Amino acid sequence: MQNPKLPLRGFLKCPDCGKKLTGSASRGHGGIYYYYHCVKGCKARFKAPAINGKFLEKLKEFETPSNVKYLYDDILKELLLESENGRKENSKNIDSEISKLEGRIINLQDKLADNQISNNDYNSARQRYDLQLRELREKKKSSVQLDKDIYEQLVYSFSFLQNLPLHFSNTTLDVQQKIIGSIFPGN
Repeated sequence: MQNPKLPLRGFLKCPDCGKKLTGSASRGHGGIYYYYHCVKGCKARFKAPAINGKFLEKLKEFETPSNVKYLYDDILKELLLESENGRKENSKNIDSEISKLEGRIINLQDKLADNQISNNDYNSARQRYDLQLRELREKKKSSVQLDKDIYEQLVYSFSFLQNLPLHFSNTTLDVQQKIIGSIFPGN
C-alpha cells in the first residue's frame, strides 16, 4: 500500500546490504511514526521525516538562480528563432509542393473536361493528389505547432525545476514518485 508519508519507498538502497528499502508506520508513545527500513534479516531503519527532509534538500540542488534563468530564456529564444527560420524554409518548400499539386489537379480537371482521360483515371489520380495534399497540409500545421509546444514545455519544465522542492511537496504521491524516478533512475 502506498503512503504519502513514504514517497521514497522503493527508491532508496540499504547502506548495509544494498537491497531496496521499504517503509512502514509504527505506533509508539504519542502517535504514529514512519520509517524506511530494510527487509527481513537486515536491521537498517531510518526515520522517514529525516530522510524526506534530506531528499528535499537534495532537490534544492536543481534550483537555478534567476540570472541563469534569464540566460536560459535568451538561449532558448535564439535556438527557437533558428528553428523557426528552418521551419519557414521548410514551409516555403511545402507551399511550393502544395501549389504544384493544386496545379496538377487543375490540369487533371481540364484533361477530364476535354475528354483526354477517363473518369477512372481522373478519380485515381485525384485521390492520390488529394491524399498528398492532406499529408502536406498536416505536415505544415504540425511543424508550426511543434515549435510552439516545445517552447511552452521547456519554459514550464524550467520553471518547475526552479521550485522543485515546493512542487514536490505539494503534489500527489504518484507525481512525486514520477519525479523521483525521472531524476534518479537508479536507486
